[in-house]
Amino acid sequence: MIELMKQAIEALKTKVNSNLEEIKNNEILFRKMFSEGKVKDFADDMNNILENNKQLLSENFDFINVQLSLLKFLEKYKLQEVFNESRLEETNTNNVEPEQIDYFEMTIAGKLIFNKEHPMYYDSAFFNNLMSYFESHENYEKCAELLKVKNPSKLL
Repeated sequence: MIELMKQAIEALKTKVNSNLEEIKNNEILFRKMFSEGKVKDFADDMNNILENNKQLLSENFDFINVQLSLLKFLEKYKLQEVFNESRLEETNTNNVEPEQIDYFEMTIAGKLIFNKEHPMYYDSAFFNNLMSYFESHENYEKCAELLKVKNPSKLL
């Protein structure tokens, strides 16, 4: 369980950093539009950039709070018996790495939706394992959904 919590913390850190990178890129774009003196021409685009950054900052606030809560929980209960339980029984998940088993099982069971907020969204090996799983079970609708989530612009 400790390992799973550490993975969640790392996934949240990755998402926060990704959001910060997007905010920086948005800021560069915003400044470029502003410096070109075309504020009136790009007013809607500039407002969209500001709204996007506002939403990303809000997400980061939530992600950081979750990280802090997990860290406090780990610190408080690290010596309790609940953390000494053994790993879940191995299941046939098409050679998914052990640290991914919980996310994988939750995702294929529909308990964890695969979207940009998914902890393993940016892990290409995880995505490939999901695709392989649904292909082997001939669930091509789910494969199409996954591809649409991962590459929405390519399917239009």
